[in-house]
Amino acid sequence: MAFLTLDLDRFKSINDTHGHAHGDRVLQQVAEVLRSSFDAPAIIGRLGGDEFAVLLPDADLELAQTTAAAFTEKFRSAFAIHDKAGALGVSVGIATFPAHGTNLRQLQTSADAALYRAKLDGKGRVSAFDRFLNQEMRERARLETELRQAAEEGELFLLYQPIVDRVSGLTIGREALLRWRHPRYGVLSPSVFIKAAEESGSIVEIGRWVLQEACRKAVQWNEEFIAINVSARQLLSLDLLSHVTAALDASGLSADRLELEITETSLLEDRPEVAQNLAALKALGAKIVMDDYGSGYSSMTNLRRYAFDKIKIDCAYAAALNDDPVAEVIIDCAVALARSLGLAVVIEGVETEEQRLRLVQKAPDQLQGFLFGRPVPDHVLSSTSFARKREAAEWRLPH
Repeated sequence: MAFLTLDLDRFKSINDTHGHAHGDRVLQQVAEVLRSSFDAPAIIGRLGGDEFAVLLPDADLELAQTTAAAFTEKFRSAFAIHDKAGALGVSVGIATFPAHGTNLRQLQTSADAALYRAKLDGKGRVSAFDRFLNQEMRERARLETELRQAAEEGELFLLYQPIVDRVSGLTIGREALLRWRHPRYGVLSPSVFIKAAEESGSIVEIGRWVLQEACRKAVQWNEEFIAINVSARQLLSLDLLSHVTAALDASGLSADRLELEITETSLLEDRPEVAQNLAALKALGAKIVMDDYGSGYSSMTNLRRYAFDKIKIDCAYAAALNDDPVAEVIIDCAVALARSLGLAVVIEGVETEEQRLRLVQKAPDQLQGFLFGRPVPDHVLSSTSFARKREAAEWRLPH
């Protein structure tokens, strides 16, 4: 038999734009396409949210792929002319019994892995589980185990990158950036291991350690604030507020010196826990920052839904200044929007003096990037503070 998992692409934007009642009608229409595409004895179900599953008895991999391809074609035809869901897509992951699992749990895991690859490959695709994915799953499981050990054995550490005032050029805050000193692969950036930490749930405990360590260091500095990234899994955790409170209490850092950076993709989970956590953190006195602004699908919706204090314009726009005139227009619009909403603005990814000269004319509050300093360990900060201040003075702008 074959087990298919199906996930709708860009469904959240329908809920955000047209409301949940219309989103429910779209889900019903998806169910109709499913029913018309899979005949008995196929078993069709909705697993939750915008995820569906199909169990195909007496189907090998070839038949499952042919059936799934026919379904996706029918799906595209049905929604291409839809007045409110024309951009809706569907991705499909396939696993077969017994080759990819000898029980339902294994089949679901294998099909989910194939679905994940289908989305990585550009969404709107059908992907089947294979031996390469099996290897990836084993590697991910090993990484998750090593990551739990890393937290226990002190292999995780933090680097700090300066955030400077646009006018004076002086460092007024720092962003804490997580790194893993792997015993075999050397220093790893979060892009290598955060996904595994999210999926395993270990990110919650790792995040608690980051909060404690960064607050403990920041209280020793004169900068106005410390910025710490908060993951999607942490945002959904009922322990987030207590972790932040404990870190502040243990370090003595005042809450108004703590900035918590939330990426747009973390906010794609439209769940009450997210709103509750953000509201509680605001009430505590911490500042909430939308990180990587402009990199996701729902910037406007999230700015309206949550009470942010600051936005950080994604580094891709600074990098594209010389090649893409639209990038500069988007920066101008983002800064103007933030000003209208009473939000502070950081432009990140500033790497050259030419970029800095162009960006300061946009009048953001702060800038961040390699031009002002690469991420460094905390013990380096005191030895370089005088040099940083001297360099900043050389290009200080008049008020």
